[in-house]
Amino acid sequence: DRLLGIVMYKPSAAAACGILSRHTPATIQQLGPTRPVVAHLNGNSAARTAGVALGDILTAINGKEVRDRVEAGNLLRSMPRPVTLQMFRLPSPGHAPPATLHQGTVLVHYKNRDTLPPLKPREWKAKFVVVGGILGGGAGSKIVTMYRSRAEYDRAVTDVHSGRKVSVKVKQFSLDGGAQLWYKEGQGSKERGGPNSPAASGGPGGWSPPNLGDGMEQIKYPAEASSRQYVQILMPKPANHIKLSVPLNQTEQLRPILDGIRLALYMYTR
Repeated sequence: DRLLGIVMYKPSAAAACGILSRHTPATIQQLGPTRPVVAHLNGNSAARTAGVALGDILTAINGKEVRDRVEAGNLLRSMPRPVTLQMFRLPSPGHAPPATLHQGTVLVHYKNRDTLPPLKPREWKAKFVVVGGILGGGAGSKIVTMYRSRAEYDRAVTDVHSGRKVSVKVKQFSLDGGAQLWYKEGQGSKERGGPNSPAASGGPGGWSPPNLGDGMEQIKYPAEASSRQYVQILMPKPANHIKLSVPLNQTEQLRPILDGIRLALYMYTR
């Protein structure tokens, strides 16, 4: 629904995109095959403001039960606004969030195959980066897309689900063919993604996120007050390498993106 700023999938499709990745197949199956699941929320949507979250299951609109996305869409188009949405939220196992999103706004550089950071800070560009996602194949996908802002990502999602041509600029990369995540670990050793490396050991599903404290390389530009941390994805030729960076005090913004990349690289090498 464009006015509410939400996209709904059936449970199996939502699970494939990672929206219900914290839940077991048995739990998802109990929802039924067609119940509408919130798979995307625009950043400034009315639904988000009202407290709707990814993974919520829509059960009724203005007190009228809905059983699938088509029925929900018809009701939303026919009813006067405002509307009351009745949602069911699955309990989160281990107090984890119900959905895992591998996305965020970071600084990026992908203009050459140099493994050193750019010489000037202005060479970095702020991008909204999505690993997988509902437009890129879901959880474990090897597709990385970059948008100029979160708002443009929301517009791209709306375009695709409305059957229109994407109206915003999108930069897309594939981690197929031997891409590797490279960053400093501990006393300066280099770790690369692969089935026999620490990138593919431990944690749920046989992979674990990097240590984002001392595990990232740092760079200090003279014109900036504080250092930056960055990692790089080594891409197979002829593609340029991808560098991701954040200010020293914003490291957590990079964590979900790196988690998604680690998951994608591990699944690729299995």
